[in-house]
Amino acid sequence: MKMKRLSIVMALAALVSVALVACAGETNIVERITTVEVVKEVPVEVIKEVEVERIVTVEVEKIVEIEREVVVEREKLVEVEKVLVATPTAPAITGGPVFGGTLRIASQGSISTLDPVFTQFATNNAVAQNMFDRLFGWGKDFQPLPQMVDNWDVSPDGKTYTFNLREDLLFWDLTPVTAEDVAVSFERWLPSTFPYATMMANFAADPWTTVVDDDTFRLNMAEPFGAVLDGIAPAHKVPMVMPARLSRTPFTEAVPEWMGSGPYKFAEWNPGDRVILERFEEYVSRTDKANWLGGEQIAYLDRLMWLEIPDQETKVTGLETGEWDIAQGAGLDFFSRLDPNPDISVRKKSPGNRNNIMLNPWKFPFGSDESEAEEGFIMSERAVKMRQAVMYGVDIEKVMFTLGPRDLWILCSGYYYCGTPKGDDTDVGDQYYNINDKDMARRMLAEAGYNGETILVMTPNDYATITPIGQFMKQEMEDMGFVVEQPNRDWATVVTIFTTKEGWDANASWSGWGVTSDPINDEQAAGQTAFWPTIPKVQELRLAWAKEVDPAK
Repeated sequence: MKMKRLSIVMALAALVSVALVACAGETNIVERITTVEVVKEVPVEVIKEVEVERIVTVEVEKIVEIEREVVVEREKLVEVEKVLVATPTAPAITGGPVFGGTLRIASQGSISTLDPVFTQFATNNAVAQNMFDRLFGWGKDFQPLPQMVDNWDVSPDGKTYTFNLREDLLFWDLTPVTAEDVAVSFERWLPSTFPYATMMANFAADPWTTVVDDDTFRLNMAEPFGAVLDGIAPAHKVPMVMPARLSRTPFTEAVPEWMGSGPYKFAEWNPGDRVILERFEEYVSRTDKANWLGGEQIAYLDRLMWLEIPDQETKVTGLETGEWDIAQGAGLDFFSRLDPNPDISVRKKSPGNRNNIMLNPWKFPFGSDESEAEEGFIMSERAVKMRQAVMYGVDIEKVMFTLGPRDLWILCSGYYYCGTPKGDDTDVGDQYYNINDKDMARRMLAEAGYNGETILVMTPNDYATITPIGQFMKQEMEDMGFVVEQPNRDWATVVTIFTTKEGWDANASWSGWGVTSDPINDEQAAGQTAFWPTIPKVQELRLAWAKEVDPAK
């Protein structure tokens, strides 16, 4: 590619002297200095960040005799070339792929770790999924598509899955990815609190994984499990592959270093500021057509940079001015400002987000000690009544309106979301949805014996699509009769607290279509995850659903 560069010509002198007769026989010298503009086509790659001057002098002497006066005219041609510092602009796209550049991303919230098994939160996973590869990835219709796998088969009894890895899979240190690396990564994932992992653990045989050779391994099930491929293919909370030496780290601890085989490799992380990944030049992509997390995965960019921008106005203004290229999850109340801008592409989730308020199941007022729990339940009658008070008292539509215009969210009573491609949505329980009766809530609190104990509502101050939920829920719960405190914490701190038993009573969050759309992946139904109670009837139905290998049934 070439670009025009105009050489700047500097006139060192621009004088024309006129010869005056001094006396007969005297020689006068007349000197003309002429400047010449030079324009050249210069390849971009030769332009350096330096200045270079080249001066070419040509002297032409002409002698003119006028009577007894001799005038010597000397014409000096001075060419001055100055190369300026230049930043080449990208070529116009002509249909072929264009490589290079840095993609600057304003993160949705603060980033607490890059370990995709140690944590289950989307802000961290947005970075990690570019670093670590996976066996399968969801296509746009949530169907599992092969990624690291070349071919696979399932035994006739549905209990053994055999996977053969693709050739040319390499970690960033150029060591080959082996079946052992994959198997140990799966072993680390299985006991985690991720919904599919905790469900799959109910069906896993002992041993769960078997390494056949360097390129082949098996998953062994004690009984048929219809969601094996679905469970290892979602956007996050899946067994992403690391070297076996790192995957032997317990899932309750973050790995001591980052080593993946994905298209981008770790370069830099300044917690609270930025994460930088660089293209892994030796990454070999699949060749089949790209389909979200499956198929061809080509790293066109030199680097990816996530920036933590806690202030939402700053985040959006930086997008408008081009200071960064993407804002992940900007506050939905900015939609009407951004959507008309022809220079910004606003992507909406359809049919939208659904907000949640999670209540701590382990302690009063929304949970119970084991001594207070009814047999077979975590919840005591008192705890159930306290939870129902919140459910009956909250104005769900107003909670949703805190996030922005009506076309950005939905009111959905379905336990497994609404409008899912898998057809798992249902209107069971619709009669209990969005009752919005504060008087009923107050009566139920009195019946439950609530006596003004302080409720800690955890809300991040830097997560635009969650922060307003918690702020409004604080007011809603106070209107029901609760005494509420809301500590000022960022998202990275919040996630370390509300997955434990102490230090919180309620937490605001949201779920989206595709994340909470079936009885396994839906955290609200998971039961065994950190912040949802175990309800035996729900667990029984979920297990039956998971065992069924016929999707229609």
